Amino acid sequence: MYHLENTIKQKARVEKYIERNKFIEAIGYYHKFIISPLVEVLRIKYKPINHDYYIVCISKHLPREIAQQLEELYKVTSIEDISKHTHQAYQWFYEVLKDVQNNLNK
Repeated sequence: MYHLENTIKQKARVEKYIERNKFIEAIGYYHKFIISPLVEVLRIKYKPINHDYYIVCISKHLPREIAQQLEELYKVTSIEDISKHTHQAYQWFYEVLKDVQNNLNK
């Protein structure tokens, strides 16, 4: 989880390309530094045995409402979408991380 948190903290790389209005770079870094760690922390919470499967069978492994929420973050067609979704995903990551850490400390 330490690695995942350090990865998502690289969101400034996404924001830099959003500010420069560079869609390809922004979407690439969005997937690498925002979506990937979010997906893995969700898997740790809901399907820890398969935490490193990335998106393989993810719709089956996550609860339906969680999968739908994640799907919305994948629906990106503009710089504005990337900006909005980066903020949402970043917040969601830390909510899930906190929950996972609390469950580990029980």
